[in-house]
Amino acid sequence: MEAVIANENHSQYDQGMETLSYAVSIDRLPDGRPRLDILKARGAAALLSWRGEIARRVIAWSGLRHGQALDKHRVRELAIVGAAAQQSVDGERCTKLERLIGERRGEHLSQSELVALCLSHCPGLSEYAVTRQLHALAEAGTVQRIVIDEETIFYDADTSAHLHVYDPDTKTLRDAPTSGILVAVAADAQKKGRHGGCRPLSSDVGSL
Repeated sequence: MEAVIANENHSQYDQGMETLSYAVSIDRLPDGRPRLDILKARGAAALLSWRGEIARRVIAWSGLRHGQALDKHRVRELAIVGAAAQQSVDGERCTKLERLIGERRGEHLSQSELVALCLSHCPGLSEYAVTRQLHALAEAGTVQRIVIDEETIFYDADTSAHLHVYDPDTKTLRDAPTSGILVAVAADAQKKGRHGGCRPLSSDVGSL
């Protein structure tokens, strides 16, 4: 997670903001990404904290310097700037994820596959951040989310109403044929000598 805001409203910020001076701490994480903390006093716990791309944008947009002193009004402004930076980065990540899913239209990538794919394109990004953006895309209706169980989730760039078939043996999902799906599934199950095999899933299964 790249952005951590210790307090989320002005009434909470007011608690502990009786002094007029707060310190800016700019450092590097072990992976080289920037880290920005707003401290109530030197050496104290951070009141506001950002990591990675969020930190870079807050520093650039606000012109902050390491060791710079701030008053409580400036700290409040930075909280707003940090929220804007988070929103901006989230939007860009959603766009990139949507493009990655769209480029593999018809493949029905699982959530774990998409996380690995995105992390390979965006080094330093966390799995949590990718998963959060996938949920945001599904909620916005730009991709379709198909939930098989808690650990098996797929995403589809085709948001039109259509059926899917999930094969528990290969743990893969595919679009169902437009006709004869129930006959095909029944024949497949009979051939395998059991009632398992592929099972049809409606397009709204697990959708948000």
